[in-house]
Amino acid sequence: MDKNTNIPVMFYKEKENGDRLFSFSDFSIIKTLAQIPKSYKIADLYLMASNHKFNYIFDNDIKNKQFISNLVVFFTKNTEYSIDDMNVILHNNIKISVHDDNEITFSFPKSYKYNRFLTKMLNSFDYNSTNVISTLIKNSDKYLLIAKPDRLVKSYNKFDEYLTDTE
Repeated sequence: MDKNTNIPVMFYKEKENGDRLFSFSDFSIIKTLAQIPKSYKIADLYLMASNHKFNYIFDNDIKNKQFISNLVVFFTKNTEYSIDDMNVILHNNIKISVHDDNEITFSFPKSYKYNRFLTKMLNSFDYNSTNVISTLIKNSDKYLLIAKPDRLVKSYNKFDEYLTDTE
């Protein structure tokens, strides 16, 4: 097993339509979602969460889900549940995907100025946001292990290479 397993994997890619995709593993999902402006409305939501007793809740079980901030409040009050799978489209066409409560992916429309949000989020995890964002963009389409505050530890061309290295 590789000694870098506690360092988050980060990924950046510009899609063919110009959207920008950023992915982060091993970040607190609720803390990350809390960085999204409170005014951002949810246009579409799929959510599945569970607790240690394998009790499941779905988006239909959450009464107040108009804003991302409502989900943050719900999961902050119901800490026994963790998000297993979530796909959100916000009113400004930002897409957010969460898998296994440790990986979060953002797809920002080409016109969206993502720097402010990513800076706030990365700073909240004690990263040097300017250098991390720059490193991600310079290493587009690669899976990067980036240690705090901004040290590139390792780069992988494919996710399978990362998995093989950390098994």
